[in-house]
Amino acid sequence: MGRRVALALFVLCLAFQHAAAATSGVPSPTLSRGAPAPQPPLEVTLLPLDPLRPGHVARFRVTAVARFPVEQIQFEARPGSRVGWYAGSRTLTRRAQRNLSTDYDFAVRVPSTGLSPLYVRIAASGPGGVVWKRGVGMGLGSNPRAERARTLPDGRGGKVLQFEAAPVSTPADGDDR
Repeated sequence: MGRRVALALFVLCLAFQHAAAATSGVPSPTLSRGAPAPQPPLEVTLLPLDPLRPGHVARFRVTAVARFPVEQIQFEARPGSRVGWYAGSRTLTRRAQRNLSTDYDFAVRVPSTGLSPLYVRIAASGPGGVVWKRGVGMGLGSNPRAERARTLPDGRGGKVLQFEAAPVSTPADGDDR
């Protein structure tokens, strides 16, 4: 019974949103094929500037582009326990403008064994207290399966990375999870 009520409320909210958009002159989003994908208000990328070799230092650049009126962008790097901080500030606040990229550079030591996360939080603040938050991250360290990845054609003129999959255990294998 609870799922039906939740579904009815969801449909009612969608109908209200569509009606409000139609009366306000703001176009409602479409879900048809060929329609452009919605653009996020804060675009973020994390780019390694050096090869990611276990035990070595690698520089990174985080780029953020706000697609709304923005006053400042704050970056906060959150390395995992085995990722050593090498250079740059762990937090940085910069003045920003709409549709212009804002960069944040730093360097860390890639763990020599195992995988550990590197995560960066980004918060863009605009006038009137509007704040959009995003995060971006990746795993750093040695990963034998990822190191055996192959680049193959995707059949459409591009390329795709093929990784070796981890073995799956089933209850028949003696793992009763």
